[in-house]
Amino acid sequence: MKTAVIVPTLNAGLVWKDWIDALLSTGISAKDVYLIDSGSSDDTVLQAESAGFNVKTITLGTFNHGGTRQMGVDNLEGYDFVIFLTQDAVLSHMDSFVKLLSPFKDEKVAAVCGRQLPRKSAALIEAHARLYNYSSKSFVRSINDVANFGLKTAFISNSFAAYSISVLQEVG
Repeated sequence: MKTAVIVPTLNAGLVWKDWIDALLSTGISAKDVYLIDSGSSDDTVLQAESAGFNVKTITLGTFNHGGTRQMGVDNLEGYDFVIFLTQDAVLSHMDSFVKLLSPFKDEKVAAVCGRQLPRKSAALIEAHARLYNYSSKSFVRSINDVANFGLKTAFISNSFAAYSISVLQEVG
């Protein structure tokens, strides 16, 4: 399962070094990490380049949450899966990617969303939102679950998610 990581950035700040260290602890090769920066004025790009990541810079005005990520996917070749991360989603375990990608053993799985935990400094409402949206138990949902879960059937956050590239390109 050849996997790329795409992360959009803009002034990642103090958490960025911890983010890079946590990402690299997973064993992913830096050459498989694609950063799309929207014009950072801090050292986000410099640290990413020092880590060996592929860096593309775009103007802030052209950034779009879905479009920017899709642009990254459209420029990938030879990958089976893509993991989207945000610059503040610091991985909590070395095996985070292994766990995130394991559901793809089932060919019917097209997308997976990883659990997000609140930051230690999170305010009560932020912590509640993470605990409400991200169950401690894994589950699989399909179109057959719409009657039970409605819109939440398709809930997925690109802060920490993986997709089959072929399926993602098929739906556009």
